[in-house]
Amino acid sequence: MELVNTLYQYEPQSVASHNVLKGSLRTLLLLLAPFTPHMAEELWQQLGYEPSIFSCAWPKYDPRQLKEDQILVVVQVNGKLRSKLEIPAGLSNEEIKQLALNDKRVQQYIDGKQLKKVIVVPKKLINIVL
Repeated sequence: MELVNTLYQYEPQSVASHNVLKGSLRTLLLLLAPFTPHMAEELWQQLGYEPSIFSCAWPKYDPRQLKEDQILVVVQVNGKLRSKLEIPAGLSNEEIKQLALNDKRVQQYIDGKQLKKVIVVPKKLINIVL
């Protein structure tokens, strides 16, 4: 469903992006074929693919494609959500802590108050205790 929802929003601008869309639809049909064989076969032929969808190999898994360059980290002040940061995936805990403390939305809650503790849960959240 995530792939289908993303494909609904995709608007090809060039021949290359149209080919990306067609390749994505091909993969989607291959994944759907075991569950909806008749519909998948009909759509397969409408896209111009030959022979039958059931004579094609299952899509290959590539773990390199799952690596994320950016991660979303939430920032809490005294347990309440105050900000969300989109940060590079390879940052250390200390760098993440500094980014959170320097965030404008967080600054308004911690300005003039004494920090007791900063808890960093890697790749998930930062909780600032005042």
